[in-house]
Amino acid sequence: MSSEEADTIELDSSSHIQVGAGLDAGDDGHLSPTTHSNSVYETRYQKSLRHYLTREALPKESHYRNLNSIVDGSGVRPTLDDLHNNTLREEQRRTGADPEAAAANVRGKVIKFGWLEGVYMRCLLNIWGVMLFLRVSWMVGQAGVVSAIAIVIMANLVTIITTLSMSAVATNGRIQAGGVYYMISRSLGPEFGGSIGLMFTVANAIAAATYIIGFCNSLLDLMKYYFNNAQIFDGGINDTRLIGTITLIAVLGLAIVGMDWVTRVQMGLLFLLIGAQVDFVVGVFMGPLTDEAASQGFVGLNSELLTRNTGPDYRPFEGKEQGFFTIFGVFFPAVTGIVAGANLSGDLKDPASAIPKGTLGAIFTTLVTYIIYPILIGASMMPDASGDVDLYRANMNITANFWENPVFTNESCSKIGKTDNGVELCEFGTQNSFQVMELMSAWGPLIYAGCFAATLSSAIASLVGAPRVLQALAKDKLYPGIYGFSKGSGANNDPVRGYILVFVISLACIMIGDLNVVSTLLSNFFLASYSLINFSCFHASLIKSPGWRPGFKVGWLFSTLII
Repeated sequence: MSSEEADTIELDSSSHIQVGAGLDAGDDGHLSPTTHSNSVYETRYQKSLRHYLTREALPKESHYRNLNSIVDGSGVRPTLDDLHNNTLREEQRRTGADPEAAAANVRGKVIKFGWLEGVYMRCLLNIWGVMLFLRVSWMVGQAGVVSAIAIVIMANLVTIITTLSMSAVATNGRIQAGGVYYMISRSLGPEFGGSIGLMFTVANAIAAATYIIGFCNSLLDLMKYYFNNAQIFDGGINDTRLIGTITLIAVLGLAIVGMDWVTRVQMGLLFLLIGAQVDFVVGVFMGPLTDEAASQGFVGLNSELLTRNTGPDYRPFEGKEQGFFTIFGVFFPAVTGIVAGANLSGDLKDPASAIPKGTLGAIFTTLVTYIIYPILIGASMMPDASGDVDLYRANMNITANFWENPVFTNESCSKIGKTDNGVELCEFGTQNSFQVMELMSAWGPLIYAGCFAATLSSAIASLVGAPRVLQALAKDKLYPGIYGFSKGSGANNDPVRGYILVFVISLACIMIGDLNVVSTLLSNFFLASYSLINFSCFHASLIKSPGWRPGFKVGWLFSTLII
């Protein structure tokens, strides 16, 4: 049959041609449809073989899948992330699918952690921070026991809701390095993820400065009471700036050394921190061992004293009026360590399992302590005390109740000469001293050691976590000029450039030198960050996104009900 004749052949409207994947060549060299018994192609609208030959070939499995993957498992299809960000080669190195690239990329031992040491321990260290030792007693003196517990519960309610939302996002897909930023950006898109990542980077940089300032304040108090008022410049803000700068450099050096050393140091600090708290509880039940301790306000457990310390007694502090929400702003950073484990998601063996388990466990553990300690302080410590041992002894057998002893009034402090806007102040008591826990403990130096452990461990966690969030943010090129921070070094791809930027931000905050000011600033950043996390979880559940399939469903359900 000639080609001209083939072009004019008309097919009967009722005829059907059975075809498979294409056309076969016949004995005469012409193409004819391949026939299969299991596939029928409707041709009633086909007018000629020429029209049929120009139709697009039917799909084949071999076009969409590497058949060799059935044998060796290496033909994994790239994800949309890999295609958009050109990270297929990087993923092959990570998974070992590219042997040559993997061999070239091995530069050391890769450290991966489970939920206990990777999340639970880090969150404990970050939550039991500077505020535990330096501001809980002051909060009790200002707000009273009832309001102090209310502040603790409110602050923890915020972090619990945020953790539930974070856990829902964490179980929505595969998690890599980048912490909260990576989870949000891959689940809900870069609009949410970029803003949260930037906010968390700044918040953690300020947090590192907050903890270091707390360390400096505790160290200066130690020098004052144990080394005869030893000081470098003025014993105040300038000493804080100098010691804080040196401490920040040391913490930065430890972070650059590597995650393995960070974990070893933090494990030791955790045991020291727990030991300090046990020392405090034992000291409370032992009561004051000397008249000197009693004259400074520590009178031992007493139900009537607890009743007297139940209500608030707000007083100006450093020239600033105080109230419920100002106290809340100072205390809130004490519970903001919930992302310490999530920020290191790239260093976890199973982030989707470790993040919910470790973070929630740490929150409930620390919540119990933050409720018990204000009660113990309110039942054992006077709001004001002059520390005059002779005055205390002279009146201890005269007055019917120990709080009627004049040593526990501001009038007895006139000889000290310490005033705030002309108002006489005592040196001791929950209203005036930040070393109440040291006074109430069985062995004071251990409390200082615990405070040092809490502040330094929290500073390390913040300084290590913030650059990793920034690194993941920089890789996605969401903001101009930050791609340089995506580069890492070593087997764990440590973000050295990010460390330098976080160091600069933290140093600027250390120069402020006032713990209350910096902690209030930190509260604003963390509250904004937590709001974004909760809203992103609520948004995903509200619009019923097809890609929103969290394994931890309590989080998005609770966030939806609350918001």
